[in-house]
Amino acid sequence: MPRVSVIMPVFNAADYLMAALESIAAQTYDDWELVAVDDGSTDASPDILAKCDDARIRVVRQENAGVSAALNTGLQHAQGELIARLDADDIAAPHRLAVQVEFLDRHPKIDGVGSWVRYIDGAGRPLSGGIRRATTPLAVQRALVLGSPLSHPTVLLRRLFFDRHGAYLVGARHVEDYDLWVRAGREARLANLPWPLVDYRVHDTAVGVTASDEQRRNAAQVARRALDILPRRDSLFRRWLAGRQGGRWLRDESRAWPRETTREATDLDFITLGTAGAKALVSRRWRLAVEIACETAGFATVRPGAVWRFAVRHLWRLRRYYREAAGARLPRETT
Repeated sequence: MPRVSVIMPVFNAADYLMAALESIAAQTYDDWELVAVDDGSTDASPDILAKCDDARIRVVRQENAGVSAALNTGLQHAQGELIARLDADDIAAPHRLAVQVEFLDRHPKIDGVGSWVRYIDGAGRPLSGGIRRATTPLAVQRALVLGSPLSHPTVLLRRLFFDRHGAYLVGARHVEDYDLWVRAGREARLANLPWPLVDYRVHDTAVGVTASDEQRRNAAQVARRALDILPRRDSLFRRWLAGRQGGRWLRDESRAWPRETTREATDLDFITLGTAGAKALVSRRWRLAVEIACETAGFATVRPGAVWRFAVRHLWRLRRYYREAAGARLPRETT
């Protein structure tokens, strides 16, 4: 029985499917299976899947029912104790599974781990930019009020996570992952690794392009639920201690990271906590805003460099904006 089951929903992805399959076959960690769920594809995707001669790749076919239903079908057929995700148009780095499995082995209390993402175009060429998320479990949890804190194609989750919190909700169109993280709420401990382990393909038929408006509307509804369920109602001193513990966790974990990676991850966590607190304040969730403020203060006692770097950048922006505004108000002298 394989330890890792990779679930890949497939729907009309013939142009990119082979690259995704090959990226899993090339993993340096070899104790895996791939459950490819053909969700009623009408292009050449079924033929590509039929040609796979790797015994670790299993194909399940169903009538078209959407991504959430395909993911739930994959969960039913998965045999591993760890569940990984990959979309049929993305590419996993060769060391992705090895790095994430090693991380979960070192942190038995962490329920799942994602990573940062690099953008590629339809031809597989790197693009500028990517997706960078908060790293520590504390910051990831508080980021729920802002949006999905994990990039779904990058996650590796323990099967127990689904046993506790349920499968994907079919009605959560295009936000099935975000809905799952919010349902897990305060109980789950999720983290991100601060380097890209998946190449996310940007193309015209991606859901983020074809259904972007619906995705934003549904995400806003899930974010409102997150604002209601995240307050913990315990002492503010405990929240300060939780923030301090989060800072220590990041400090200890980042000892083996490059210096620039550590700095960027620390800044992202601090900014995420601050932004989540501001969102709670604007939304009049007073208790949540105070809790996050206490956590941010506790985090800052361990990572003071992040505070100073954030303050310097913020003050520099204020100074620049002031000079631009003053220049616009005052007429120039003429001779």
